[in-house]
Amino acid sequence: MAVVDNYTRVFINVRSSIALVLHPIYMLAEFPYEIVRNTDGFFTPRVKLLDENTKLKGRNLKLQQMVMHYLSLEEENRRMKSLLSIADSLPFDTKLAQVVGVVPGSPSRVIINRGGSDGIKEDQAVVGGNSVLGRIVEINPVSSRILLITDRDSAIPIQIRRNKFRSILGGTGDLDSMVLENVPTSTEIFIGDFVETSGLGDLFPAGYPVGKVSSFILEDTSPYAMVSVEPLIELDDIRDVLVILE
Repeated sequence: MAVVDNYTRVFINVRSSIALVLHPIYMLAEFPYEIVRNTDGFFTPRVKLLDENTKLKGRNLKLQQMVMHYLSLEEENRRMKSLLSIADSLPFDTKLAQVVGVVPGSPSRVIINRGGSDGIKEDQAVVGGNSVLGRIVEINPVSSRILLITDRDSAIPIQIRRNKFRSILGGTGDLDSMVLENVPTSTEIFIGDFVETSGLGDLFPAGYPVGKVSSFILEDTSPYAMVSVEPLIELDDIRDVLVILE
């Protein structure tokens, strides 16, 4: 039968019938192996994709860190250029310093990384960002404390730039607000007027910006107006300052 089947086509219909009967059995026997092959083919690229995705996430985070670092350096460079420009325009010696901390419980008093060994002395004026920031109130060899212009103990002789009206600018303890003291109700002061140092008292240089008028309120029972002044810069975000040494 094998010879006849090999050299003739006598049994071709028989083989076809047998193959038709056995095909479901063959498929059933092959089914587990087919599942294994397909599963392996599915999970292999999936594992590879998950691994690549993890690597891409890591690279993305590194790139984000590089961008943030670059922006930080750019901002620091901008601040330094601004301060150096201020220092070059001032007719006296200054010392560049960085804010390294805030006095606990006193947000209007900050600590800088310059002290007595750097020529820092008490009552020296501190400027930055084209504005007066405060004065030195305490020193040690390596650091100092600055009393910001908004502190309750701060008092600065000032004048209104527009009409040269003189007064004392006092702090309120709020980093966003100061007040002009003893301003008669008849005084011509407008919201938006710039306030600058008058130079009286020889502590702050004359004509240096301090803030601008944010409100002018009259009360029927008082001979004085309530005049509020806001700083020209955000005092809770100062990083670098200049200490006037003379």
